[in-house]
Amino acid sequence: MKAINSISEAFHFLHSFPLNSSHLRFRGQSNLDWPLTPSIYRYLDFKRYQAIIHERDLLRERPPFPMPPMTYTTCEIEWLMACQHNGVPTRLLDWTSDILIALFFGCFDVDNLEKDGALFVCNHYDYPQFDLYHDKLIKEKQLSFVNTNLTNPKMRFQSGCFMLWGASPLDESSTESYDLWKYLSQNRNSIFFEKLMIPQKSKRKILKELNDIYAINDENIFVKGGNNAINIGYFHVLRQKLRLMSLYQTNSGYLTPDERKIARSFFQIDCENWLRECIRLVDY
Repeated sequence: MKAINSISEAFHFLHSFPLNSSHLRFRGQSNLDWPLTPSIYRYLDFKRYQAIIHERDLLRERPPFPMPPMTYTTCEIEWLMACQHNGVPTRLLDWTSDILIALFFGCFDVDNLEKDGALFVCNHYDYPQFDLYHDKLIKEKQLSFVNTNLTNPKMRFQSGCFMLWGASPLDESSTESYDLWKYLSQNRNSIFFEKLMIPQKSKRKILKELNDIYAINDENIFVKGGNNAINIGYFHVLRQKLRLMSLYQTNSGYLTPDERKIARSFFQIDCENWLRECIRLVDY
């Protein structure tokens, strides 16, 4: 596996492609062994049907009117993007068009500084494109790439874009979702994909180069100044509410008695465990 030990080596790798390589997308992960799967499937060990229920309730929580400083949108996909970039689990997986941003994410996590990181490279044109603003998300049954004209501050600083996981399994033999490796194994002849190692011994050096030369650091990447604290507070509350609602409907045994009381207050009728083990759920 090719290793990236410095920004110059990353640029050398990039220069192996044609000059106009705007089709390339990059993702950095601070642990080489982590899977490539959206946050909703790394959250509380959610099954696929629980992710569908979580997304249904998340879309119902979309503000019906502008709430500055948050980006207002009437489109489901843009609301999902805003939630993803503010810590609410979704079936989106972050990518970027800037290799330096991906390098930052492959190095910065303090808890994994002593672990090798990974830099992934793909061609976003190898995937179906989610390109209709007002399409219903649940209709997207296969993995697709998403770009948008309307970006929130974090997306703008991170040159962000996304993969949207399909709402359906890859095949009829399963009721669950999948990671990107399984998707690629079924499409290996038609998809370009590279995985490069970021050795743990090089992480601090790369982070220093990114900060000193390119002003890429956590203050800028995560937009910590301005009114961002308002967004953080709003989406933190939303994340906790959705957790209670999803588990109350699907597996309330994961909640404490007090949490079940709070969760019950979010519904007009008592729906505790009504949707438990609905493993073939495909719509909402």
